Parts: sequence; structure tokens; C-alpha cells
Amino acid sequence: MRATTVVRAIGWGSMGFTVASLVAPRALGRAMGLGDRTRLVRALGARDLVVGAGLAGADDPAPWLRARLACELFDAVLHAGGAASGAFHRKRALTVAAGALALAGLEHALLDATEARR
Repeated sequence: MRATTVVRAIGWGSMGFTVASLVAPRALGRAMGLGDRTRLVRALGARDLVVGAGLAGADDPAPWLRARLACELFDAVLHAGGAASGAFHRKRALTVAAGALALAGLEHALLDATEARR
């Protein structure tokens, strides 16, 4: 599978998260360990809409991959910090943090692959 195909799939997935964050922010927030913080869920969704659209449609995905990588690292810190402080549901938030770090690893590899093609 080509790196650009995976990059575009990540972009569409990010935009899918946006739909969920707008349609069911409370349910999504609870599933992510954030509780009833609907404003936070919507803000994360808005961010992912912008970055996802960039990933799905850009001719050069490298800048958008860097942005997505920064988002994953932010999400990992947000969820791990919230779990450690007791502000978020511990197990769910740590699961999201671990998933964000795994995605960050994938996105870093994709960034290397796209930059090697230049």
C-alpha cells in the first residue's frame, strides 16, 4: 500500500472523528475518558476537521502530517495528564493516550516515507 493512500485514509478518519464529535459529543467524550466535557470534544473535532481535510486533499502531505503528529502528541499528553490528575476516567484516557502514541509512530514513519520521495 502506498504511503499517500494511508495518509489520505488518516485524513478521512480524522474528519470522521469530527462528525462523531458534532453528532454525539457527550457519548464520545465519555468513551474517550473525558466525561461530559463537550466543548473540549468539539474543539478537538474542529481541529481534526482542518488537519484531516489537509491530509485528505493536499498534494504535499508532509506539512499536514507534521500537524497530525503534533495533534497526536497533544492528545497523548492531554489524556495522560488528565488520567494522572484524576480529571479524566483513568483507564479510558490512558487507552486513548496509548492509541495516540501508536498513531504518532505510524505518522512519523509516513512522514519519513513522504519526505524520502522528494
